[in-house]
Amino acid sequence: MLTRIDHVMICVPNLEQGIDAYTRIGFHIYPGGAHAGRATHNAIAFLQDDYLELLSLRDRAARATGADQADSSDARVTGTNPSSMPRRSGTRR
Repeated sequence: MLTRIDHVMICVPNLEQGIDAYTRIGFHIYPGGAHAGRATHNAIAFLQDDYLELLSLRDRAARATGADQADSSDARVTGTNPSSMPRRSGTRR
């Protein structure tokens, strides 16, 4: 039985522009990192018990090879570890 959503992933064409857009609408975005062995990188906005992940290609050339097709259970991220980041208190979005 599904009891909660861990996180929502939003794919953006350009990570920096995505960070700017979500910051403007009130999210506190933290740098994520590059996914090891993948062509993607991310940034994260923490909510109370879950988080929003902005995901973008960092290497457009790798897209043609299929290297950017990350397994949803793949936790190999270099950079920020979501469990070590501060949680935002207050209302949920």
